[in-house]
Formats: sequence, structure tokens, C-alpha cells
Amino acid sequence: MIQVVDFGLFQTVCPVMKNLLERAQAMAVTPAPILITGESGTGKNLLSQFMISKSRWSASTLRLSPWSEIPTEINHSTFVILEDLDQWSPSLQAQLSQWMDDIKIQRSPVRFIAQSKQDLKALVESGEFRSDLFYRLSVVHFQLSSLKDRKNDILVLTEIFLKVLALIQNQNERNLSSEAKKKLLAYSWPGNVSELENVIERANHLSKGPVIEAQDIEFLTTNSVNESQAGITLSEMERKLILQTLQMTQQNKTRAAQILGISIRTLRNKLNEYRQTGFMEVGLR
Repeated sequence: MIQVVDFGLFQTVCPVMKNLLERAQAMAVTPAPILITGESGTGKNLLSQFMISKSRWSASTLRLSPWSEIPTEINHSTFVILEDLDQWSPSLQAQLSQWMDDIKIQRSPVRFIAQSKQDLKALVESGEFRSDLFYRLSVVHFQLSSLKDRKNDILVLTEIFLKVLALIQNQNERNLSSEAKKKLLAYSWPGNVSELENVIERANHLSKGPVIEAQDIEFLTTNSVNESQAGITLSEMERKLILQTLQMTQQNKTRAAQILGISIRTLRNKLNEYRQTGFMEVGLR
């Protein structure tokens, strides 16, 4: 019997993924800079949040993208998530390198988690990325596998999505017919886990009964899987579930954390993150 390994929203039967998550959990408590690479939709944001939740370090989260301005200073403990690092311009790379030097001199408590869709080492070799910055940010490196390389996880992830959707929409959880399962397993998943989540949410809406049939499952074309859809839907789903659970428990954080299967500290960190990024909904305190 295949054993599902439970790491919260990360659940897997893939040995490679299990080893990666075990390493990530172990490295989360260290101050080492982290580099996470993988195709769009493989879960780079979710792995970043997973490591933050396991860090045992109370800190705010700052996200910097290829279009961000580098802040002049940081006055408190901070996780800095560097998004789409492979798309950063040479000038922004230089600013980041200088900023990291300043932080080191000031001994500010900052931890970097960098994300990239491309192989940064290859970009260093081609002269498109600074070698000093690469080595500073890749002290620990995690490469997320594409969904097509861990197809045994497709039905495991689908079950998670259906449970979450049932909770969010206050409905009975739907199951998949055998033909629907075959259809999911036969698909190539160019958009990876994010595309799977979109497909299951759409099928859940299209289904007219307790069982999702093959005809309820519709795939986007490869050209339709774009960057705006990739890498964000899992975190959005997690946020919806957390806020919905708080509403159901009338803002009882202890009870909500028990239902969600997370620590009260992790829940508080999530809520602080939502407040800082403007995602907190009306009615939550």
C-alpha cells in the first residue's frame, strides 16, 4: 500500500518530494539563504511559506519582484522572498547585492528565500546573472519536480483540493469517478500543481452530483497556462480556507488552528502576513 506523507498542504507519495520536504523542514530552523527553483505552478511560494512556518522565528515577510524597489533599510526581523529571480535586471541584481552587503554590516536579522523558474547556474554561465549573487543565495537549494514527474501525487493533491473546496463552499465533499481519475492521470499538466487546482475547482462547479465525471473535467490549452495563473492559486486557496475557518469558529483562533491542523503560532503568522499584504477580509481581527 502506498503511504501518503502529510506535510500540511504538501502531501505526497513521491519519495523525491518526501525527501525534499524533510530537508526543507530541517533547514527551516537555520539562517541559511534558500534558493527554490522549479517550473511555474510547482509550488515555490507554498514551499517558501512552509519553511517560514517551520522556522520557529517570529518575523514579518517582505516580497521583492523584478519590478520592486530595494528598500533602504529593515528595522526588524524579516523574511525576504525574492520572486522570479531569473527575471531580475542587471541593475536590480547589483542593488540587491549591495543591499545584502549593507544588511551584513548592520547585522540585521534577515533571511533570504529566492525563487526562480530557470536554472540560475546556467544563467551565471551565460553572463545573465551575477555569480556572486548566485552563490550567496544558493547556500541551500531545492529543486521542485514538475507534476508530470510525480504523477502518483495527482490523485493525492486532488483529494486535498476537493476537501478544501467542500469546506470553503460548505458542501459535501465530491469524489472522482474511475474515468475521471484516468483522464487526470493521462494529462501532461504543463501548468503543474496550479493547473491541477484550477481544473479541479472548475470540475467541482460543473459537477451536478456527488461524483465528478470525466466530462466535468476540462483542460486549458498549453497557451492558456500563463504566469498570472501559476504559483498563486494554492496560496489563495490556503488563505480562503484559513479565513473561512475563522469565520466558522467566530474568530476563535485556537479552535480554528485545531480544525486546520496547524499550530496557533503558524495561524498567527499567516494572519499577520495577510494583514501586511492587504489580504485580510472585513470582520477578522
